[in-house]
Amino acid sequence: MIDDIKLESPLPYLHIRPHPHRRLKTASSGRKIPIVNTSLWAAKRLKKHCKSLYCFPRYTNEERCNLNSTSAATNKRIKSIAHKDDVIHALRHSFSDRLGSIEAPPDMIDQLGGWTLRSIGQGHGDGNSLELMQSSLEKMVSQKL
Repeated sequence: MIDDIKLESPLPYLHIRPHPHRRLKTASSGRKIPIVNTSLWAAKRLKKHCKSLYCFPRYTNEERCNLNSTSAATNKRIKSIAHKDDVIHALRHSFSDRLGSIEAPPDMIDQLGGWTLRSIGQGHGDGNSLELMQSSLEKMVSQKL
C-alpha cells in the first residue's frame, strides 16, 4: 500500500506487513527496509503521483493481491533488461550475494531479504537498526558490479 512507503521518517523505509488483501508468507517476511539511491527516487515519484491506496492498483484491490500476475509482469520486465533466463528469484539471490560481498552480517541479510533466520539467537531482540541497514545498502549500491 502507498502508506507502507515511509518517506516522512528521518530514514525513509518500506514497511512490509500483512494487509487484509495480502498475507505474508512467513513471520520473518514482515520487516522494514531502508529505501536508498534509485529506489528512493522511485518511491518519491510513486508517492507523489499515485492516486490510489495501492502502489500498483493494476495488481491489487481491497479484496486481493494478484500475485501470479505481479510475478509474471516482473519476470517479463527482468527478461527485457537482463538475460532471458533471469527471473525474480535470481534477483533475490543476487541481492543476498551483493550484501554478502560487502560483508553485511548474515542476520542482516536475512532480515533485509525476509528470509527465515538461520539461528535461534537471531530471533531475539529487534534486529538491525534502520541506520545500520541503510549504511549497508548504500555501501552495496555504491559497489562496482
